[in-house]
Amino acid sequence: MSGNTLRLMAEPIAITGLGVVSAFGVGIEAFWDGLTTGRCMIREPETLDASSFACQLAAEAPPLAMKDHLPKHYRKFARVMARDIELAVVAAYEAAASARLGTGEDETRAYEPHRLGTHIGAALLAPEIPELARAMHAAKGDDSTWDMHAWGETGMGQLTPLWMLKYLPNMLACHVSILHEAKGPSNTITAGEASGLLSIGEAMRVIERGDADASLAGSGDSRVNHLAIERLCLVGRLAETRALGQVDPATLVRPFSPDAIGSVPGEGAAVCVLERANAAESRGVEQIATLLGFGASQAVPPLSDGAPVMAGLGASAGGTADGLDDALTQAMRSALRDAGTDPSAIDAIFCHGAGERALDEAEQRALHAVFGDRASEIELCFLSPMLGETMAAGGSLLLAAAALALRHRSLPARPRGGAAPDDLRASAAESRVATLEGVLVCTHALGGQCAAVVLGR
Repeated sequence: MSGNTLRLMAEPIAITGLGVVSAFGVGIEAFWDGLTTGRCMIREPETLDASSFACQLAAEAPPLAMKDHLPKHYRKFARVMARDIELAVVAAYEAAASARLGTGEDETRAYEPHRLGTHIGAALLAPEIPELARAMHAAKGDDSTWDMHAWGETGMGQLTPLWMLKYLPNMLACHVSILHEAKGPSNTITAGEASGLLSIGEAMRVIERGDADASLAGSGDSRVNHLAIERLCLVGRLAETRALGQVDPATLVRPFSPDAIGSVPGEGAAVCVLERANAAESRGVEQIATLLGFGASQAVPPLSDGAPVMAGLGASAGGTADGLDDALTQAMRSALRDAGTDPSAIDAIFCHGAGERALDEAEQRALHAVFGDRASEIELCFLSPMLGETMAAGGSLLLAAAALALRHRSLPARPRGGAAPDDLRASAAESRVATLEGVLVCTHALGGQCAAVVLGR
């Protein structure tokens, strides 16, 4: 099919539940309210001292009372949940409740355990400094330098025996699947900012081929952590706010602006419930949006002095196009092809908009490669000026925003801190009513993985 007609599959995959945790708060109501008001959540972090970092601002989600989201018998395991895990568990709890999956205690289940899957994207989890400090201190040699023998004899013993279970990336999916007794296909995808869309795309495929009837799918990540912030600084993703002096957080992150200087660390999670639309209808559950197409691609990095350059680096770390433009182009075209449609059917694009010059230029080229002259006519939506760089959570948060836009038939506000390009519809705008039938969600990632999803009503 072509033109402005979107594919209607024999059994479409519907989004029937949605849970979000972000700097706006817990729940989709707080999320949508923050998006429509364009509220900037960037500020000095409360959970850590960022004064020693080049970037001293962040977008933190609120503290989470895990007892409110865990059954009584499971609450003791909150002690081995890193912040990333907490975010994903709460988002999944909200999603399952909104879809009426019946996975709580003493509830009637909508699906048998072996027919419910779990696909949760994650990042390389960053341990807390105090936990590591005790172990590192015990591993000093006589000359106060690192001693591998001391590490083996006494250093590792300073870590709790369950320490690894707190920081393995697959523990997000692990806790979610245990809590909801989801014994169907399960996977963890760690591919940077593309993790969420890749996980949702995989869950879609699993249901389409009949290996599950429903799935919890999405991602979570927290970059508001000493080690995580340092990593983002090293790969050239963050704005050096310390060098700027007094900074207005509302104008700091500037997607697609020629004077973009980077983003700030953020955190969040978004998890959706996917199931066949006819099954949801038979259960009397309203669908939020429909998954129509999915595509993915991998950037081929250029060579520098005979060695490949990691794709997705910011300009300050030597990043250029890094092949991201071609890979993102392929991912978007693949998603459109999978939806049985073409660019003319897309009414809005929820894109990465990293606020970092090299990355935004690559994304800009990809949008023009796919949409041609229409690229300047389609509304762009991005979250970074409000929520910062949420990395592995980014793709699923974008998809959650797109699904809610379809439900409410309106677009989020579009904050702007710098000049908008003439060839993209990215200038400042308030939330507005919009005719939305087809929406594209796309993102690129550190490491070069790119993903795209087409959503419809």
